[in-house]
Amino acid sequence: MDDNYRELAAEGEEYDHASSFEPVSSFGFAYNDPRWSDRELRLIVRSDFSGASLDTSISRIDIKCAVHVDPDEEEDFVDDDGNIYDQFDVETVKIPVNSVILAKESPFFRSLFGGNGFRDCNSHTVDIHINPEERCTFHAMIECMYTNSVSLTEVEEFISLWGLAERFLVHNCSQLCLRRLRDMPLDLDQAIRIHEAAYNSNPSGELRSVIEASTHFLIRHFKKLSFVNSKPTSKHSRESNKELLRDFVSLAQSALRALLASDDLEVEREEIAFYALILWVKENTFSVAESQLMMTQLAPLIRFPFMKPDVLSGLLEYPELASPTCQELVIQALKFRTASEDMKHKLRGDGAGHHRRFEKRSGYLRPVNCLVLEQPKKQAVVHFDTSPAELEALQPSGHLTFEGFRVAGSVFAFQIHHVFTASTRKKVGLDLRLCGSSPAGRIQAELNISVWSVPLMMFVHRFHAKHTFQVDNPLLRCADLFGKDLAELLAEKSQWVCDGRIFLHAELSIRS
Repeated sequence: MDDNYRELAAEGEEYDHASSFEPVSSFGFAYNDPRWSDRELRLIVRSDFSGASLDTSISRIDIKCAVHVDPDEEEDFVDDDGNIYDQFDVETVKIPVNSVILAKESPFFRSLFGGNGFRDCNSHTVDIHINPEERCTFHAMIECMYTNSVSLTEVEEFISLWGLAERFLVHNCSQLCLRRLRDMPLDLDQAIRIHEAAYNSNPSGELRSVIEASTHFLIRHFKKLSFVNSKPTSKHSRESNKELLRDFVSLAQSALRALLASDDLEVEREEIAFYALILWVKENTFSVAESQLMMTQLAPLIRFPFMKPDVLSGLLEYPELASPTCQELVIQALKFRTASEDMKHKLRGDGAGHHRRFEKRSGYLRPVNCLVLEQPKKQAVVHFDTSPAELEALQPSGHLTFEGFRVAGSVFAFQIHHVFTASTRKKVGLDLRLCGSSPAGRIQAELNISVWSVPLMMFVHRFHAKHTFQVDNPLLRCADLFGKDLAELLAEKSQWVCDGRIFLHAELSIRS
């Protein structure tokens, strides 16, 4: 086999000198060419075959190695389970292959052609059973093994090829698919298609990072689901809400699932997520019975235990929630609201595998206490707090968002997040963001932030800045709120932690 490979490599170098289109590392000249093939793959295309159930551990692969069958002979195909498939009931496709190239690219084919327990491994023709949807993808995988390139363009094609490459252990091909998926510019359509294509592919490992990126895109796109019950104050806001509403109700169910299941979904309260789901269900079903069935599947994604008790009681009357499954979710949430801490802990454990419905979303808006003054100057005095546990639980790209407050006709909100220094050490940053547009267009502001110090028993000044807020510059950032790394802040005797909480005081003054 090594001599065969060296001969192919030499031919590849000679071919490359004659043509500028093939790299030295490519064996594209040999693809689908019987002159450079010593084996034949015969694809048995069966509509009743489920490739997803194929066990791809090399010692247990359920693939038949058979002596070549002449297509003119009226012989039946028999699989390893003894099932008979008449040759006229299935479609067969033959691909000439070079066993050296395939063995080089895949441990699966290396084992297949080299023995290791496979029956008739020296046969010229090898049967591989696939379903009709995998036919073109299988050809693309074999071509990629020869050329180290993929000519596909669509998201669905790349995810399908990734799944097949993972099944047949073609690592280079699966990595190439992942790179191409990551390099694709994300828009709403692309994010939805990624979720649709991945929904039934049992994604794992590196593909999951691509899916998570598309989920975060959906979260950013739908802007806290604010279109559900907001009252826009301008024509621009009304048009923006209409567009978001159209996008939301047209979401595929797989994308909706990813959006509502995310811990990072930014909603002021869980009721908004529920009303958004009801809106989607009503737009995508045609009868009450169909709505009830859909809600049975999707309602577990809602974190009912974090809705207000009076709202929960009213949900029992919703016709869409009339199924026993949905009723039980609401009743269980009511019990959770009145349960002891020990019982809540038990319920969290019992429901650990059920969409984390007993866990708070990190995107919930944290409350603030705000005093707004008009004289002698327009000013907002804001008190808010967080905890070391919340800061530690933050994801690298996540943040804690606090309720907005209105001053001088504009709405502002604070966000806490991680800041990574050049030495990769974590700091804690605090942003003040202008939400939406300002009636005045430009806002000149001055911000002072203080943090409660336990040893001094008083608020200690930590940050001061002047900033002009406008549509293209809506953010004022404090990159190091506490003057120490996150690890130091989380220490048991941190000067900023009082009874398990960190208390902040902010003064925002609007300058005329």
